[in-house]
Amino acid sequence: TLRQQNDSLTETSRLLQSNMSEEADRTNAELQRKIESLERTRNESEQTVELLHSRFEENYQELAAVKTSLSQKETELAGISSQFHTTINSLAEKEKEIKQLQLLCQEKKKSTL
Repeated sequence: TLRQQNDSLTETSRLLQSNMSEEADRTNAELQRKIESLERTRNESEQTVELLHSRFEENYQELAAVKTSLSQKETELAGISSQFHTTINSLAEKEKEIKQLQLLCQEKKKSTL
């Protein structure tokens, strides 16, 4: 009976080892699938980050170009505004001269009458 118990324990031990080995294989396979899934997710995330970075760079360059253009337009506008004020001042001076000439003409008409 001791031999039977020993044989029974040996068989139980062998079965347990076999079950543990199968469970370890299943666990390893599941872990491998999870690792592969995580690697795919990481690769997709890296591609997304690269794409977003590229778009950011494009937008940044576009913004820089727009800012440069805006600065040029502001400079142009300042020049036009200055020219406009100069023209207005010139017209005001000419209007004063015209009024003076009109007054002189009126005075001459009065003096000739």
